[in-house]
Amino acid sequence: LLIAVHAFVCLSQPALSARFDSTLGFPGEGPRQTNPSPTLSVVSASITAWSSFVSAFTDHNDFRDAQIIAVQEHKLLPGKFGSVRSFARTHGLGQAFAPAISTTKGGLSSGVGFLWSKHLPVQAAGRTFLDPRRLSIELLTDGTPILLVTFYGPQSTSETEDLLADTLCTARARNIPFCIMGDFNMPVDNVRDFLYAHAAL
Repeated sequence: LLIAVHAFVCLSQPALSARFDSTLGFPGEGPRQTNPSPTLSVVSASITAWSSFVSAFTDHNDFRDAQIIAVQEHKLLPGKFGSVRSFARTHGLGQAFAPAISTTKGGLSSGVGFLWSKHLPVQAAGRTFLDPRRLSIELLTDGTPILLVTFYGPQSTSETEDLLADTLCTARARNIPFCIMGDFNMPVDNVRDFLYAHAAL
């Protein structure tokens, strides 16, 4: 199974000649693979609010080709999860969400979730992680689960590192493949250095 980051790539197509043999592929591509490996398109989206995600999905067609969407910072409390369920039902998606945090100034922060194509064998939502900054699901591949975690880091680098270290430790203890994705609220080089230091890359 290949997990691919969702992206759009435009390629110029060479002109076809009358003698083109489609079994050989275009120049530089090689022949077509007869049994291609299944590819899974996964998107991680830091959305700043649920309404922003809905607008991007419905009005701009963003995320439409993704089979799994990991969401961070939806800022929803459980009383508002009905809108998520309705959205998922309308678009043929499965869903699992963890609530946001009420702040001392009366605002909302964090909140993570997953949306996925209903045909995918997803199970055990929240079994390993279920809090405002982390949520897990398990995707079955040939009977073997892969642990997927959506992660939203605190503003403090030290707090993010502590939470990420705990996440890595817990995920490793499951003894199955895992993937942590999200908004770490850290520069990407810092995240990479942290993961290398913890032998996670």
